[in-house]
Amino acid sequence: MRPSPEFVQISPSLRYRLLMDYKFYTEYGARMCKSHLEVDNWWPLVKQIQTPVAQDDFEKVTNLMFDFNRKFDQEGKPKTLFDFDAPDFDWIDDTTFKRGFRDVKVKLEELGFSVKMPAFCTGKQLETLEANLTRTVTKVRWIVEHTFGKFKKRFKFFAIPAHNGTLQHDFECVQVGFALMNMFFEPVYGDLVHHDVANVMRQRLHMPNVLKPLVEALNLTQKQVAFQPLEDRSHAIETLFPALTSEQLFDISLGKYQQKNAVSYVAEHQASHGGTFFVTILCVYVLAAIPLTEPGIHVCAIDYSPLLGGFAVVLSDGRAAFLTASTLHFDPNQMQGIWATRLDDAICTAVNHKYRLIAYGRRNSRGIIYCIDEETGALQESHTLVLSEKDYSGPPRPVSLLCWCPDGSVLAMTWKGGGFALWSVFGSLLMSSLAWDYGSHVSFTQHPFDVISLEWGTEGYTLWMACRENAMQSTSTSVSTTNPYTGGGGLLMIPPSHQFHNHQINQHYQYLYEVYQFQMVKSALTVNPAMCYQERLLLQGEDRIYINANESLTKSGSEKVIQHLPVYVESRDEVFTPKTQLPPSQVGNKQWIVVSIPYTYTSTNWPIRYTALDASGHNLAVAGRLGIAHYSLQSRKWKLFGSENQERDFLVTGGLLWYREHIVLGCYNIPHKQDELRFYPRDLKLSNGNARIVKLESQVIVLSLHQDTLAVYGADNLMRIFGISSSDSGVHLEQYQSLNLAPLVFHPACVVSMALTSIRTDMSRHHSSGSSNSGPGSSRVEGIILNISGRLMLLPVELGSPDPDDYDDFGRVTAGLPTVLASCVENVWLPGWKSGVKPHLTESLWLHCGAMGMRVWLPLLPHQGDKAFMAKRIMIQAPVSIYPLAVLYEAAVVLGVETDTILFPQQTTSHAPKLPFCVLERTSEVYLQHVLRQLLRRNLGLPAWEIARTCSSLPYFPHALELLLHKVVEEE
Repeated sequence: MRPSPEFVQISPSLRYRLLMDYKFYTEYGARMCKSHLEVDNWWPLVKQIQTPVAQDDFEKVTNLMFDFNRKFDQEGKPKTLFDFDAPDFDWIDDTTFKRGFRDVKVKLEELGFSVKMPAFCTGKQLETLEANLTRTVTKVRWIVEHTFGKFKKRFKFFAIPAHNGTLQHDFECVQVGFALMNMFFEPVYGDLVHHDVANVMRQRLHMPNVLKPLVEALNLTQKQVAFQPLEDRSHAIETLFPALTSEQLFDISLGKYQQKNAVSYVAEHQASHGGTFFVTILCVYVLAAIPLTEPGIHVCAIDYSPLLGGFAVVLSDGRAAFLTASTLHFDPNQMQGIWATRLDDAICTAVNHKYRLIAYGRRNSRGIIYCIDEETGALQESHTLVLSEKDYSGPPRPVSLLCWCPDGSVLAMTWKGGGFALWSVFGSLLMSSLAWDYGSHVSFTQHPFDVISLEWGTEGYTLWMACRENAMQSTSTSVSTTNPYTGGGGLLMIPPSHQFHNHQINQHYQYLYEVYQFQMVKSALTVNPAMCYQERLLLQGEDRIYINANESLTKSGSEKVIQHLPVYVESRDEVFTPKTQLPPSQVGNKQWIVVSIPYTYTSTNWPIRYTALDASGHNLAVAGRLGIAHYSLQSRKWKLFGSENQERDFLVTGGLLWYREHIVLGCYNIPHKQDELRFYPRDLKLSNGNARIVKLESQVIVLSLHQDTLAVYGADNLMRIFGISSSDSGVHLEQYQSLNLAPLVFHPACVVSMALTSIRTDMSRHHSSGSSNSGPGSSRVEGIILNISGRLMLLPVELGSPDPDDYDDFGRVTAGLPTVLASCVENVWLPGWKSGVKPHLTESLWLHCGAMGMRVWLPLLPHQGDKAFMAKRIMIQAPVSIYPLAVLYEAAVVLGVETDTILFPQQTTSHAPKLPFCVLERTSEVYLQHVLRQLLRRNLGLPAWEIARTCSSLPYFPHALELLLHKVVEEE
């Protein structure tokens, strides 16, 4: 009987010979028969079990083998993607490699490389000189290892072993991956603070190890020493063991990694009486943990966030930090603080719970916003709040107060000496009183509204400010110290005619105190993200609604647009409905349709919390403190509950939307203490008897409707997806899936918006399935757009009968892996229908990122000859100059609103500034030239030509091309 063969592992040298001489690639750890180890015998065996590499792909295989992108010319001289003949490249330069290249080190040196590689430890540890030389190599290679670590983390494909079948494509995949990192991620820097590290390491290269002889003489390596906690803190101990600063620690270790480990050790082993340790952070590196022992330092501003789990504090010396603890009791012995980097002039602070942001006001008139890094826990700078020269060109003043509105969408900022401004979440300036016209009686340096206290009203519709007029020195004033206007809350409320005598200073001053109330309106998107499919402007106030029709901007579009916008237009001849009582000049212009909420509803349910407009623009639904009401723009009639008890029995939560002729809402049934999903028919009497009621297990947070699919996200982190159908008997629901979003969502309150969408990354399969039809219902749900604290994600879902393998341990259906699309996202817009005429614009995702501008996730439709690895979508910027509130997709226009002020003639001699008259003005801007310019800059001429061809019928298309030409000429 013939004995079985004995297999041994192929050595690295043999793998190298197989690749270089015979062009065969073998995986690491491959085995072969021992009798075939001779060259004459192993050739037939390898030929049978290994896949030969083609001659054209051999160079790419060797590139991957050597872990660097090189090619070899006819002379055998290596080439790279950059020019070797460039002045900054020298063949004498040293090239660092990790130890994995030890098998090809000789070959690399033959090719002309000066190889520098970490030394191999043959004993217990390296000698002093070997360790110093190895440190010089690892110090240089850190940024390479860090970059490739991020690369493999973001692209999981490169974290697994390579396969022979994919080797020919790996080189191009690496190029695409690094191109994406260079475009959308922050660059990786080395040490930007300590520039002289290399010279210090060269000077200490041959420095002797003075500690080694002492250790050997005392034989400390063979002794076990039990360290005891340090209890004696006398002056002698502190002299022997001085407290080192972060710079001194870095001078010893020459690296932040060692300091980071030291800080972690201190935090774990600190004594109970050690007090609070603050962690100093530079970028994302922890530098030092130090107790706060400076005399006189105290907290001058503080704000608490339950979602962040800590306090944002400002110290009296201008430093700022975030205090947190392991428990909610906040024991001083367990608290830790994280410094806000590069901030030493902070004055005030405010925390945004929904977006998990911390705002600080500074003495240089600016604001700075921090977020918490998820990986390191450090305070990372998000953006700054800076007034431009166009908004205010005067001298800078310190920031005095900061206050977020209740829904977290607006930040109010005031300055010492007068003035206030409103900012969006991620830094867009919405309004500034410094740009208002107050007339000649107001000095340029003494601005009105010297705010001493600031607070938002209910639902953020009103902004209350207690202001003090500039101090005026007086020589004779006699006022009683007992003031009848002093309230119990500590705020002095004084009419304009009253004078207050300040006894706290030597001189006598007169102060005039006034309370101002500013009425606000906000977009329905801020509280009801289900309106992201709406193309009309819809603003809501505490007792009225502002609607702007935009048919005139789309009347040159396709017939489908006219059919979808029949509010005031019956046909292409623009025959207006007589019930509207509007002249033709007002349709689609800058005037507003103001709908006042009836007093019979607002008297008990003030203020308005949610509003929803249907797709046709005919019907409006509102929800106040309790109950709902709806209004017909055609008949101009309101429909309220016939029974006040039914109206007061439920509270709307999570939003409001329209499904055909039904109002869909999530609510809480107060008498039964039950969360419910309700459907009220539009044409029937508003009563619970006509409603379709579905009981839910948790409170509704967000609603989203796309075609006949409804998504309900609850407080239990479950998203329930229903299929809806309507008939004469009512609305019927069928639950498709139940998705668990707990791994993605930190807290249900952090979900800013949710939207069902037919957008997918694979556009080729989408269009090959015959989706060019733009009729209703032609687009099925392919995914869910989630905005979690400003981070936008696309979660793919498959509706229908799921695979049993997709169930988790709780019997719930899970979705695919999410894709992060963008960060710092405030608003999202999605087309509610698709057009075969303009597929690029009607299948895009539009989002606004505050001060970073507007972005478009544009589809790149496949064509013949396209490469298989070409991206299916691209994220481009559309830097519009207005704050967008609605998008007209086929018209290539964004709509916004701004506050215009008009000064009234001054008729009185009051000390108070005359408030200007504020007018809401609708603004618009064409975005077509921005899209075309971004595509052309990325060498995507064919998609740009297709978009331009479909938009050539627009009346302002030539003007858009002129703007594009002017922008290009200005850059050149």
